[in-house]
Amino acid sequence: MRNSLENYLTEGDLLTPKEIKDSLSFFKTKQLKKNDFFVRAGEVCNYIAFINKGAVKTFSLGDESITCFKFENQFMTSYESFMTRTLSHKNIQAIENCDLQLISYKNFKQLLERIPSWKALMNGQLEQEYLEKEHYLMHFNNKTAKAKYIQLLEANPKLISRTKLDDLASYLGMTQRTLTRVKKDIFQETN
Repeated sequence: MRNSLENYLTEGDLLTPKEIKDSLSFFKTKQLKKNDFFVRAGEVCNYIAFINKGAVKTFSLGDESITCFKFENQFMTSYESFMTRTLSHKNIQAIENCDLQLISYKNFKQLLERIPSWKALMNGQLEQEYLEKEHYLMHFNNKTAKAKYIQLLEANPKLISRTKLDDLASYLGMTQRTLTRVKKDIFQETN
């Protein structure tokens, strides 16, 4: 039976079946329980993870505003910390129990040398990260609380069903009270 990472790599059409098999040998399985940290701000991030099951949130040190969520079939890491071997400026914490496939920095470098196609795959991941950040800025900056929530309802209802109210409010840049009021207003308008 194939795991989620193997399915993901197969669907990507960037790697041959042999390269996929070889790639999987560089990863190890790890579980995170809900509320466990993948990395904390002030630590060096030593892994890239592929999420087989579960979800995580990323938030910055200090203001604790949530900047993104990651779910199944997505890679996640503190990219700057991982690539430059410097201290992370962000926290990544499980919001659900997670099954992960991890690759260490050392193994990642060996994988890139052994299977050059991984460079294209990782470039695609970085492009995806950039597009997610740009989308976030375009749709959740300088808009009313109601417009933000409506955008989220239309574009990513999974966030609403799988995140806590306070996490969702933080991600949208509003208080829990404001989010509750917006949800109530929208519910009243539709009924």
